[in-house]
Amino acid sequence: MLKTRTMFGLAGALMLLVLACGPAATATPLPRATAMPTTAPTTAPAAATATPTKPPPSGGATPQPTATSAPAAVVAKGPKHGGTLRYFLPWDPRTMDMLYEAGPDWAVTYVQEAFANKLYTREYPTDPKGDCTFKTIPVLAEGYKWTDDLTLEVTLKQGVKFHNKPPVNGREAVAQDWVDSWTYMLPRQYYLGFYALNIDSMEAKGKYTLVFHLKNPVAFLPEAMFPAHARTIVMPAEAKAGPKNDYSDPSKSLVGTGPYMFKDWQPGVKVSGVRNPDYFKKGLPYADGIELLLMPDISTRVSAFRSGKLDVLTEVPATLAMPFRKDRPDIRVTTCPNWSGFGMYAMRSDKAPFNDVRVRRALSMAIDRKAIVDTLFLGEGAVFGLMPLTKAPIALPLSEFPPEARKNLEYNPEEAKKLLAEAGLSKGLEFTIETTTGFGTIHVQGFEMAVDMWNKIGAKAKLVFVPHPEYLDRVSGKSNYDQVAWFRPSLSEPYRFPTANFSKSPPGENRSWVKDPELDKFVDEYQRAKGMDAQAKAAHNLQIRMADQVYLIMLPLPMEFGLEQPYVRDFGRQGYLGYVGTFFERIWFDK
Repeated sequence: MLKTRTMFGLAGALMLLVLACGPAATATPLPRATAMPTTAPTTAPAAATATPTKPPPSGGATPQPTATSAPAAVVAKGPKHGGTLRYFLPWDPRTMDMLYEAGPDWAVTYVQEAFANKLYTREYPTDPKGDCTFKTIPVLAEGYKWTDDLTLEVTLKQGVKFHNKPPVNGREAVAQDWVDSWTYMLPRQYYLGFYALNIDSMEAKGKYTLVFHLKNPVAFLPEAMFPAHARTIVMPAEAKAGPKNDYSDPSKSLVGTGPYMFKDWQPGVKVSGVRNPDYFKKGLPYADGIELLLMPDISTRVSAFRSGKLDVLTEVPATLAMPFRKDRPDIRVTTCPNWSGFGMYAMRSDKAPFNDVRVRRALSMAIDRKAIVDTLFLGEGAVFGLMPLTKAPIALPLSEFPPEARKNLEYNPEEAKKLLAEAGLSKGLEFTIETTTGFGTIHVQGFEMAVDMWNKIGAKAKLVFVPHPEYLDRVSGKSNYDQVAWFRPSLSEPYRFPTANFSKSPPGENRSWVKDPELDKFVDEYQRAKGMDAQAKAAHNLQIRMADQVYLIMLPLPMEFGLEQPYVRDFGRQGYLGYVGTFFERIWFDK
């Protein structure tokens, strides 16, 4: 029996990410919201339904997901191989080391999804007329089980091979590869900090069993960490060929288990790959190759799609998607809620004037969230409390917040002015907002709307656009900003958001630099809650405390549009940009 025990020694190397967790009894079924198999079945387990994505209204209009199908045409009898799948990159990857990137850099995520695999992933339905419900499905795992509250065993699929190229030449991926990969990866992943600091060690128990030994119970680790869009993949240790004994040289190091094999990287142009003929999912992928084309500007992407240079496109705002319904009926248009929402503003609650709750409340009351939905989303969005109701029952509806907390989440500019005066700022307040242009024009328009709204209550805000790589590393990565910053949070993980972004951690995902013992108490309760009812109760207490103290200013939830060419099949509905899921491998072309 092969047994290798590796201590991570992560203290001081990671930034904490506070994430929902709690003790789990052996083989205790997980909540239905994102349940995954808890034992290692002899056949691939059926995927469990995750949180549905049709949010009921919580203030403002809540559109239902819709789909527009192309006119009826002769369709092939079944999937067929051929063609090159053309998708986009939002910016050049900062590194091609798929186990290194410190943060949710979507460009790296897309490359990772093409050339590597995770233990689990998020799968979206292929039916464009269905809803946006996703499932969490096994990829390189067969299943897992808790042997006690601190020991998790993951059974791996057998026969999964790395790409058939030097230096591994198609050898099988085994448990020790996961130990090696994650020993390398975890100290570099602030995004997984909470999990990483609770992992005491890992070991390979034979060839196909991966064992996690935890310092503290983290019951949600499998469903939240394993499919995460951070770099939770496997790479062979012998493929390190970069200048620092790393994976940064893709021509030699990018040797994964994924559906495509790396071909080339042309910085400023594209990343491309060819079909992996030995992929463990027989017959997949259907495309002969993949090209990820650099297109930072959303308008450029839409124009490229319209001219046929892209096969599919996600992350399209309503303003750019609507015209296709009028002048291109052959294009299929689908909508799903954007899981990152429209972002949030965090404030340095450890520094004046934002250490005064009256100032934080005033800034929140000054934001007209419904106006953002109506103006920027063309009514295709929803106002919510602190979590979208797609996360029910963990999410607390806006109407169910106590009045004193709810009023802080509602538009009231006159009350905001009074609060600033009470805080000794009757002559006004000046502050900077650090953000980026990297997430598109519509976000910049949102920043400008917020500035105008704050100006109306005497709070003069100045936008400071940080270069995107620096923003990802310094602002988003380390929460190292001066006064106020905008963040694009992940709202897709019901276990993560209630305890992410505040308290119980040093600067990192503690976006507003919060120190609040009462909030910490609710965090602890939530992490240790067993069963959905107890989890929901603790999460509601968390949200009420957050709303009362206004540690974050959440913005409304837009609908995100997807576009696909008439010949594309099985693209389905994509509910969140950070999770490609399996559409890279399952798309086929009927032409």
